[in-house]
Amino acid sequence: MCPFKLSSVFKILLGTVITLSLSTTSAVATTIYVYHQRDGSVLVTDHRMLKKGNRLIRRYQAAHGQTARRMTKYGKRTDSTMAKSTPGPRVSSFDDQIDNYAQLNRLDPALLKAVVQVESGFDPMATSKTGALGLMQLMPDTARRYGVTNSYDPEQNLAAGARYLRELLTSFGENINLTLAAYNAGFENVRRFRGIPPFAETLRYIRKVTSLLSLYREQG
Repeated sequence: MCPFKLSSVFKILLGTVITLSLSTTSAVATTIYVYHQRDGSVLVTDHRMLKKGNRLIRRYQAAHGQTARRMTKYGKRTDSTMAKSTPGPRVSSFDDQIDNYAQLNRLDPALLKAVVQVESGFDPMATSKTGALGLMQLMPDTARRYGVTNSYDPEQNLAAGARYLRELLTSFGENINLTLAAYNAGFENVRRFRGIPPFAETLRYIRKVTSLLSLYREQG
């Protein structure tokens, strides 16, 4: 909700091996495409995407059976405040609003608060280089989707971010890890990998949020 940057040299980890029916044992090159999507996420695929809004940022050849290199900066928002977040639970001035929007969207308040802390460190003016804004680091398209007119407004940001989390939880059968992966790396990447994408940034994001979630739950 995560998704953070495109000017960097990408190192990619594909967790799947492209299987081809070949009559020869020689290595076969496969074209891999890396797209920046409108929601700020990055999609890695072996198919050329013609859908409007997908911007090709890298194309390279991978040999059959080759495991692509690890990507050190990946997902939606590597330049967000995630790495700067205080590691332990915190009391914030937004706790009442967080509880309110969690209740309205049938969310665990501990989950919503953990996401806000990891995304922005409770800074309503947090801004990423890719345009993710506010407490829950909403991308512009996501903000528009939920009718947000000012992503720096804590009320609007929390309302939209909570709705988005609820939508993801419903889509993934209340699976928190898949929901967090989609919030960070994009829904399409979770769908394509049929699970949590093997991106270092996304895995780190899930660990941070779930760790805080446990601590906030212990606090009651």
